[in-house]
Amino acid sequence: MRIVVSLLCLLLLSSTGLHAYAADYTNSQLFKVTIWQNNEETEFEFENPSHYEWEKGEKVVKGEAAQEQVKKVFRTLSLSKDVKVDEVKQRLANFGYTEIDRFVVRWMNNEGKLYTWHWERE
Repeated sequence: MRIVVSLLCLLLLSSTGLHAYAADYTNSQLFKVTIWQNNEETEFEFENPSHYEWEKGEKVVKGEAAQEQVKKVFRTLSLSKDVKVDEVKQRLANFGYTEIDRFVVRWMNNEGKLYTWHWERE
């Protein structure tokens, strides 16, 4: 019985298209977030096809070890061309960056269109 229920759940998820959400960033050409908070710089970066980098202060992590962090912030920001800078700021706060001094988010979609969001504390 549990197998049947599990299979039905998998079929339902695959038919709704939810499985494609996690891979959306891989259809992008570039995704880069730089956050300055409390005198520390943090950066999340993805360049298609497989460059991942995560920097926090002096620590630099690349490759598969950075991939999960990049995925998390991409999912959190849920970017589209219509997202406003205040929405990006709030989503970063929800991700734990509550005392941001400034940030820059760059996202180039699969068509090569670059979108940039920038915010700086006054």
